[in-house]
Amino acid sequence: MADSIQLQAARDCDLCEGHENINWRCLTCPAYMCEKCYGLHRSRKNFRKHDIISIELFKKQNELGLEMTRIGKCPAHPQNEITLDCTTCGVLVCHVCVAKMHNGHMFDDLQSTIGKSKEKLSSCLEKLQHKQIYAQDQIGNSSKELDSVEMKAKETKEEIIKSRDARVALIIAESDKLIEQVDSRMKENQSSVSNANSKLQAVQKDIEVIAKDAQNKMDSTNFFVINYLLNEARKIDDVDLRSNTSLSVPTFHDEITDASKRLGTLQFDVFEVSEYPNSSPPLADFTESSIVHTRVIASEIRAVSPSQIWYSYFNEEHLQYLDYREERASSLSLNFKVKGFVIDKHGNFIVCDVDAHRLMHVTPEGNVSILCSTHPQKPWGICLNHRQQPVVCMDKSLVVYAPDCQTKLQEFSRDQYGNPLFTWSYRVAPNGVSDYCVADTDGCKVVTIDMEGTLKWTYSGGKTRNKFKPWNICCDKHMYVFVADTDNNKVHVLDKFGKFITYITDILLIEQPRGLAATYDGTLWIGEENDSRKLHMVKYLKDPWDI
Repeated sequence: MADSIQLQAARDCDLCEGHENINWRCLTCPAYMCEKCYGLHRSRKNFRKHDIISIELFKKQNELGLEMTRIGKCPAHPQNEITLDCTTCGVLVCHVCVAKMHNGHMFDDLQSTIGKSKEKLSSCLEKLQHKQIYAQDQIGNSSKELDSVEMKAKETKEEIIKSRDARVALIIAESDKLIEQVDSRMKENQSSVSNANSKLQAVQKDIEVIAKDAQNKMDSTNFFVINYLLNEARKIDDVDLRSNTSLSVPTFHDEITDASKRLGTLQFDVFEVSEYPNSSPPLADFTESSIVHTRVIASEIRAVSPSQIWYSYFNEEHLQYLDYREERASSLSLNFKVKGFVIDKHGNFIVCDVDAHRLMHVTPEGNVSILCSTHPQKPWGICLNHRQQPVVCMDKSLVVYAPDCQTKLQEFSRDQYGNPLFTWSYRVAPNGVSDYCVADTDGCKVVTIDMEGTLKWTYSGGKTRNKFKPWNICCDKHMYVFVADTDNNKVHVLDKFGKFITYITDILLIEQPRGLAATYDGTLWIGEENDSRKLHMVKYLKDPWDI
């Protein structure tokens, strides 16, 4: 409390009594310092080992209630100095603790522990420097994308004006409204890019602050300061810098044939600003995977973050939650078997109840209600398109519902030539904003159609030992397509045109892959269906700052 009051009241340098640039705090003296005195303090031989931190970090430590003046004392025996790190319990201890509460445990020298933390901090800082460069590239990339869209918007307005001038005066007012819509959308585009860039710039600033503090503390032997900086660096490292910005590209369609008809209509095609504007990012070498869980079978997986998933098994009446990083798990008990499910933007579940021919609504608290009946068809798999509309696999067709599931908007069962699209549409995944990729399990192929039901391509699995039967499918933001070929112990990787790229599971020895989910950071979750009951996490994209 005293430090907090003193921090609020501090206005002068404690060494030269100056009033400007009071940016540093010496914890050893203790004293507040200006930039000039900070440099002198660091250069003097007697003060080189003093613990000096920035005012910003000192504020954070006060907010968190850190008592910097008591560092080095054993929490259990305050009269004794900390000398060892109990690796069994993960706490710092004194010599009395070793003989009593921690008798028989494994210990590491305190200096060795501090050294390891410093190594981790250095590694994390190096990665953050790459991330800072990547953030700057992202800012430039999104700005280039916006410039391109602005050029297209300018051309579109010119087309509208040219068409307007060729028509009679009665439709001039309508054309002005269309131009106003373009300008309004461009303001939204500019705001979207500005918000995304502000986030990146904030991360850059955080990196600069933590890097400067860490550089000043590399000579410190204070475990708590080093560990605190390491935790702060990790928090920044967890921030996702990949672009989630959507821009609306205006185009004009001239529909007029005589003065009595409308001038035309505007269409806005939404696309994601890509960090790889000319191509998809390169794939990793698939040399290793992490087995993050055992004793579970995951036939359906939905990722809510790179480390958090919900999963289910089609013979069980549960939705299971797993937080890999925090090592937490929970479940929701239902009174019906879960065949397929999806999570909407509010965190609620839409679940396929195949046995009762219906779609169910489940809240995160476990409250269950009926959305709609699908009788006589059975709902096997489900996804959400970019409009948050449920897209459901229904036996031999694909059905698009309104967001509340009360109205059928579209149903696709035949292609543009009148031929059946599916033998058994079992799983579906959106690919970009315009395509649906469907695992036609009994048809032994993957079928991809656009949002109007036009057949774009099919994939039949190539040469495999057993018959190719796709049991699951997912796509990522770069339009890579992943197909679970359970009977052949493979996950097929395809590009957006259905061209085979590679297998993921040949080297990794993953058996009977069934559940699939791709996350925004290039992580693929794979659930095995066999008795080994393993859940794998595979990095399938190269780290962008290693490219």
